Amino acid sequence: MRVMPLQKIPPRGSVSQPVAEGAMEDSSESVPTGPAGKLWGGYLNAVGSVTHGLSWASRKSGQFSANRPWWMIAATLVIGALCCVPWGTSFKYESDPNVLWVPRNSKAAVDGDFVAGLYPFRRPGASFYAQLQPDKYAEFGGSENALVLPVTWEMFQLDTKIRAISVEGANGSNITYADICEQTSSGSCVTSGYLNFWDWSFATFVANVSGSTTDRKAGNNAAFQAQATSTTYPDSQSVQTLVVFGGVEFAYTPAPAVSATNVIGSDYWINGNVRSAVADRWSRAVTDLLLREMDGNDYEYMTFTFIAATSVGDELSVAITGDMFLIVVSFILYIAMAVILLSKLDSVLTRTSLALLGILVIVLGVMAGWGLGILFGMPFTPLQQLSPFILIGMGVDVLFVLVKSYEIIVERTPSMTMSAAFGQLMATSGVSVVITLLASILAFALGVVNELNSVRWFAGFAALNTLGICFFMVTTFVALFALNERRAALGRRDFICCAPCARKSVSPALPGSPEGSSQTESESFVKCLFRVHYAPALTNVWVKLAVVVLFSGGIAVAFIGITKMKFGQPITDLVPDGSYLKAYEVVQMATYENQVGPETALYFRGLDWSLPSTQAKMLTALGMALSTSHINASTSVTQGNWYIEFNQYAAANGVVLTSDGGCVNPYIDAQAGDPFAAVVASSPTLAPLGGCVPQADYYTALAAFLPVSSTAANDVIFESSNAGVTITGITSCRMALSTIPKSGLGKYEAELFNSQRAVEVSINDEVFAAEGVAYGDDVVFSWNFQYKYYEGDAILPRLTWQYFVLSLAGIGFIVLIMLVHPLTALLLVIAVGMVILFLFGELWVLGIRFNQVSVINMIMATGLATDYTVYFVQKFMTVSQNIDGDNSRNGRMVRALAETGSAVFLGGFTALIGTVPMAFAKSTIIRTFFFLIFGTILFALLIGLMLMPVVFSCIGPGALKSSLMDDDDVVAADDMDASEAQKKGGGDVSITPTSVSLDASTSSSDSSMVDVRPSAV
Repeated sequence: MRVMPLQKIPPRGSVSQPVAEGAMEDSSESVPTGPAGKLWGGYLNAVGSVTHGLSWASRKSGQFSANRPWWMIAATLVIGALCCVPWGTSFKYESDPNVLWVPRNSKAAVDGDFVAGLYPFRRPGASFYAQLQPDKYAEFGGSENALVLPVTWEMFQLDTKIRAISVEGANGSNITYADICEQTSSGSCVTSGYLNFWDWSFATFVANVSGSTTDRKAGNNAAFQAQATSTTYPDSQSVQTLVVFGGVEFAYTPAPAVSATNVIGSDYWINGNVRSAVADRWSRAVTDLLLREMDGNDYEYMTFTFIAATSVGDELSVAITGDMFLIVVSFILYIAMAVILLSKLDSVLTRTSLALLGILVIVLGVMAGWGLGILFGMPFTPLQQLSPFILIGMGVDVLFVLVKSYEIIVERTPSMTMSAAFGQLMATSGVSVVITLLASILAFALGVVNELNSVRWFAGFAALNTLGICFFMVTTFVALFALNERRAALGRRDFICCAPCARKSVSPALPGSPEGSSQTESESFVKCLFRVHYAPALTNVWVKLAVVVLFSGGIAVAFIGITKMKFGQPITDLVPDGSYLKAYEVVQMATYENQVGPETALYFRGLDWSLPSTQAKMLTALGMALSTSHINASTSVTQGNWYIEFNQYAAANGVVLTSDGGCVNPYIDAQAGDPFAAVVASSPTLAPLGGCVPQADYYTALAAFLPVSSTAANDVIFESSNAGVTITGITSCRMALSTIPKSGLGKYEAELFNSQRAVEVSINDEVFAAEGVAYGDDVVFSWNFQYKYYEGDAILPRLTWQYFVLSLAGIGFIVLIMLVHPLTALLLVIAVGMVILFLFGELWVLGIRFNQVSVINMIMATGLATDYTVYFVQKFMTVSQNIDGDNSRNGRMVRALAETGSAVFLGGFTALIGTVPMAFAKSTIIRTFFFLIFGTILFALLIGLMLMPVVFSCIGPGALKSSLMDDDDVVAADDMDASEAQKKGGGDVSITPTSVSLDASTSSSDSSMVDVRPSAV
């Protein structure tokens, strides 16, 4: 074994040239000459200097961990404890969907704040859908029609119980629905919905249908049908037929009317000004009541499903926490796999305790990362509970890489001291680990710039978790590793360190085994498989071709998947199997979503409404909105329109309309070709207009109109004087719209949002360009309370592609520092990009929707994918030839794969096994995590251990030899220095195959400072 100063090692196979310390040279490719050569040399020197510094620091860290392990352990544990302090001081939990799933700086949220500040704002409280029980179909001629007396009778019974619910309000007061309901301008509860046909009064219902308070079936059915199918309520409000009835059927003779319905809905809206805590308390009380009612026997004819305002958030938490035992099982599997793969039958040579301690170190890193995230103000969310089983797999991969790399170093240079061996370990594989995890950290950290809190907080915590794993694995774990190797070298049993083994031997793969007397165990099956069979097989041309064809097919499937995958975040994906919300969503999708979309409205502000020209422009804007692809003009008629009613009221009460401005009813032309048009043909909203209301009569007529119009009371925000008697202006107004039913691949929400944003821009630019003063380009906007969620769906594809471009560029930059050659970095970036691409194909194949949950998984995939490729690539770039002297690309590939393949495979295999319990989760979210993370690891393994070796064996760059990383024939300078120190009489531990003794010169010193070296050396 020759020993030389590391900075003077000439690259094998190249012409010796002066190279700056830490620089790297290409040992297999011709060196450029002229200006290109200078640029290339400068680039190598610059990158090599960074690598030199990192390798030097890593080597010193490894030596310190070997020499003073207890100091390293104590110091890092103190740091870990400090990082965990925020758990007890600043912990905050967030599960509100409005916070998690709504984009930051959302325009829809800003518009919602404007609406909430002016209009009688309402928020969902609860809803239930009533249906006829299947076993009662025969009683009504085999029909599923829920529009029968007994169902309505029982709906009133349930409604009475809901309205009787009392929860604690401010100062201990009792709060019922009457105290928190959506209110009209007069302060009374807004009345709408099916039971409003009888003023939400059971007594009125019984009286009007000649029914009974005790007999569900008693009553005049003809009278009941006439009342229940009317197009207006008793207070003259228009009935929103497709909102009230689901799965509705119409009869068109003698006049269009509802003839049957599968579902009848009943909604309970809460005043937007009610404190969230009180509203949530009431919603949860309703949930408890309805769950009990569903389990009871009070309803002979009605069956129902329901949703409450807090249902999604609460069920999301249940979905994740309910499967926590599976995460525990996953954790146990990680421990078991690590123990099995690092354990041996020999009680001295086994590393069982090291495996257990390694898992604990990984957990410490995760906990410390969470603590730092909490310190930085990030709230803990339900999704964070899923990250440990992903991150532990990453940590286990690092564990195997460090252990297997150490074994290779010791096997190759058995005379090396423990200090030098750990220094060499950290200067080579330690640097690979650090840069690999830095790439993962950067990939995760870039997710923090996402506009969606659910994504950015998960990504932020993942980045800090990975930082914690990186720090503690290269410090605490390495120190524990050193202690374990010291124990084995001293012949002491694992777990029982105070009990030496009776046999006289030392660890075979440890510094301390005399050269030539090593008791090396037989090569592991996996390592033998990679060295003898798998790696050489990849040199075969036909095998390479098969690999290329296989991955080309995968790429084709992935591109097909991108065009065909489903989008959106349905409730069914957020709640556990068996949740009451599953049944609600099934009914919702089968009925209401097939006939009408969510309600929306067009809002106007900052205008002089009395001008006929403004009135005409407002109607023009409404016509533009009605003509868009996602608005149903006919069903919008049933929502009513305050201005159409006001215009007709003014004309009927003596106001002479003017032709100035050209006011035209936009609903009339919008009905063409709509099959629902016949149902609303008699609606007063479709009557032609005789002109615009003159400016002189506008506010006087409006003052008379508002008290008699229930529509205008909620849709017009006016300014007044004389205690509200004289109207002086309008601050804002709105016109209701109805959207088309959901359809397609789940892009409905995003497409609806985008279409309304587009018509907003057109209206503001084309119709009201001159009017914008106070609100600039935002005089008119479209809004409903779900737009803030739809906006997230709409911007998600753009944010995702932006993230992937940035993260791949960041990963490329980081790995370029270690891998040096631009082509190598490019190929690694392509490998990570292929993993992401294959995940899109998996979305399509498994029917997983593209949404915020799947994007979170893809962000994790971007960070994880690097781990399974980088170690092979780094080894390929630092070996100049095979063991047999083959310096071709094939030869280097075989050696690199033989030395790194088993560690990477075992780490990946352990991670795969650890994720399997998630496949049995009751939650779609957790199953989505399983499928995508399992796919990430599987794809990354296949690409890292199959495709990349083939690619590098064909087009890989030449070997780059580092002055600090010569894997072939150099003993570390530290080892040489230690040998010189020993010659000068320095104390040392002397270990031979037959004895273990401690020199007197070191008996009183810190035993952690000594080097382990065989006396024969």
